[in-house]
Amino acid sequence: MVTLTTEQLRNHLFDLLENELEIDRDIIKSDTDLMDELGIDSIDAVDLIIGMTELTGVRLKPHEFKQLRTIDDFVTALSEAIRDA
Repeated sequence: MVTLTTEQLRNHLFDLLENELEIDRDIIKSDTDLMDELGIDSIDAVDLIIGMTELTGVRLKPHEFKQLRTIDDFVTALSEAIRDA
């Protein structure tokens, strides 16, 4: 498991959104709503979870992801999961 700062987690998530899901980085902000503003669906969610798991060694469960609304929610959940691992 890798220990990363919140900013590093956020930047990697921004990279995944841009490079894997082809979302324009200019519209991605910390408070951007994953589903409503970015159109993240369940398949995209799995891709994000896998990408972040590869980086951190910590995996969020799909039901945990469903509770997350924004980029910051996702980053906070990952930070807490890393801390608790």
